[in-house]
Amino acid sequence: KDAIGSVEDLAEQIREAMRNQGTYSPDLEFAVINAATNYRLLLIARKDVSKLSKTFYLTYTREGHKDYKEHPLVKTIDRVQSSCSASLKVIGLTLEQLHVAEDDPFMKLMEGVANIAKG
Repeated sequence: KDAIGSVEDLAEQIREAMRNQGTYSPDLEFAVINAATNYRLLLIARKDVSKLSKTFYLTYTREGHKDYKEHPLVKTIDRVQSSCSASLKVIGLTLEQLHVAEDDPFMKLMEGVANIAKG
């Protein structure tokens, strides 16, 4: 089974987070599925980006000159992060509010920062 989880698995995480804050309604199901889809895309993109060793790649022009190009994943991760944040905002959540894997250092850091900000 995919370690990232299916869209439905992630949708259930989102529903649970919404229930915990008292904001879930079946009327929001389309927005929940949309947010789960975007969240899954973000998790996949983060997994792919973690394999990169550089944010650029080298190509050559027809004339033989070096031409450095930004890796497409750099643009993808930016676009997917924005899309995910926007779709979660529609249903009143942030990435930090979703349940994440215990061993995810980035999300642990984000949760720590959020806790410090809360006091």
